[in-house]
Amino acid sequence: MKRWAVLSLAIITLGCSQQVAFRETPDAPAALGQAKVSTDGNNNTRIALNIEHLAPPQNLTPPKSVYVVWAEAPEGKTANLGQIVVGSDRSAEFQAVTPLKVFRILITAEDQALAQLPGQQVVLTTDVFRVGS
Repeated sequence: MKRWAVLSLAIITLGCSQQVAFRETPDAPAALGQAKVSTDGNNNTRIALNIEHLAPPQNLTPPKSVYVVWAEAPEGKTANLGQIVVGSDRSAEFQAVTPLKVFRILITAEDQALAQLPGQQVVLTTDVFRVGS
């Protein structure tokens, strides 16, 4: 019986997630976004993004080619988590995993998906948050 209790607690703990809201920016004032973050079985942070009302990057001034999602640690180190594609309905979904536990999420407009550092056109951002307790 103890094993089931421990297993149930582990599943509940790993299954818990938190919602993190994005703040709009002057580069994309109509865009709305929300991140759902949780800890996976390897103690990494799982990120699931839902974004609405995001114009295609080619419509920005200056025009860009892609949107890139970044995780930024408090000390400033950034990691390119990947590219998001905006649908014809101006929405996008994205999933990624990072080992970070304290960070913020940025979405920037870039000339290329493999950018090494975030550019100046930040279209959505969160505040710094801590995953878990």
